[in-house]
Amino acid sequence: MSNTSLYTILALPVTTSQEEIKRTYRKLALQLHPDKNPDPEAAGRFRDVNKAYKILSHKKKRKIYDKYGETGLALLEAYGHNSIFLDILSSQAKVYSILGFISLTIAFVFAFLIMVGLKYNHADIYRWRHCVIPLFLIKINIIIGLYYKKFGLKRDEDHEHSEGEHEQPLHTKIVKFIVSICKILLLGFFEAMLALKAENTRRISWIVLWVPFLAFECIDFFQKLSKLSDIEAAYDKLKREKGILPSKKARFYAVFSLYKFNNLRLFTIILILWKIDNIVHMTWTTAFLPLLIMAFVIPLWFLIWDLAKFARMKKQPDGNSENRSFVILKLILDVFVVMVIYLTAALFLVCLSSPDFNFFYVCIPSFIVLSILFLCSCCCLPILFSLPRTAPDEETGIQAFIKEIIEAPNRKRILDVPCNVTKISPTPLHRNSTRRKRERALPPIPTRTTSVQRH
Repeated sequence: MSNTSLYTILALPVTTSQEEIKRTYRKLALQLHPDKNPDPEAAGRFRDVNKAYKILSHKKKRKIYDKYGETGLALLEAYGHNSIFLDILSSQAKVYSILGFISLTIAFVFAFLIMVGLKYNHADIYRWRHCVIPLFLIKINIIIGLYYKKFGLKRDEDHEHSEGEHEQPLHTKIVKFIVSICKILLLGFFEAMLALKAENTRRISWIVLWVPFLAFECIDFFQKLSKLSDIEAAYDKLKREKGILPSKKARFYAVFSLYKFNNLRLFTIILILWKIDNIVHMTWTTAFLPLLIMAFVIPLWFLIWDLAKFARMKKQPDGNSENRSFVILKLILDVFVVMVIYLTAALFLVCLSSPDFNFFYVCIPSFIVLSILFLCSCCCLPILFSLPRTAPDEETGIQAFIKEIIEAPNRKRILDVPCNVTKISPTPLHRNSTRRKRERALPPIPTRTTSVQRH
């Protein structure tokens, strides 16, 4: 299925209309239904026809398939079928705008780390307040991105909603947008006060300094209460429809997973205040211990989760090879991210224990990751997404690129499984050898003299 065009399964051209797709599907479904066709191969083809119709009858999914092939469908299956993802992936202009947003954010993070490193190493070029400028630019970029997400992604009239998906009213979107802006402004105010405190130009107590951040945590706490009500509504619906009552352990885990980051941040703030005011004698490593635990545990948890997912997919012989390729890529990225985070945390601990340690050593792993991300968002991904897809059986640039990375070490798999890539014309030497092999396999052709003797 993954190596066969969906249009080929339905025996339709790429330019066919939605009415023709529906008409052909009904005809094939009647012919291949297991109740009417006892052929064992008909059941497998019936499943393929159903899957092809489910994708091609959805206008946005069909547009994604026409642009990105099976890779786009694998992205949808891996990262969800929400409407925003469909809107972004179905429009090339929106893909480029998201990549531009990511590139700008990475550039501002670069500038922030460089400015903080120079100032931490006793450079008198500028003040600490100037180091906050890239962070303010990042927040402006985030506000523009939030506006684009809430109001800029216009849904098409032919968009088909999935089950349980409802369009939010305009006033709800406006309220959520205002709350998000308030949280961003509180973080910016906290960063500005922290820079002024570092310059020692104004007498600001540490308790007053943390007030904006505590206000941010309060808003985030009450904002998540609405999600708790949604979880309770889902539990009640499950109880009414299927008679299943969630256990207390499941409810506790739902609340804990919703507020785990809030608890870690608040506990870290308390430890930092105790360290600054010398209420409790501790090292800076102990003060940042909750954040360090979070940096160690969470990436490892995601890595174990993806390993378990890959093990489940490996047990399914009929699993989609594209989805397996994405899971393998995600595993490689998880291992890389875990190594970078652990190395950064170790260097950060050394920096806290020795004041003369160069801050740029801590930033080396971050610089490597940001450089790779910046190169991908500015150059590699735009080029791969812009490569044309001339036929339904041909792969897009990003699809061929992923297959080359994942499947190139296993040559036997590439030779056994027919790929949909465009065939390269053989060299003259290869053409001659192929011709000689064919001549050896052909039976001897009767000569002209034999036919004359018969007459």
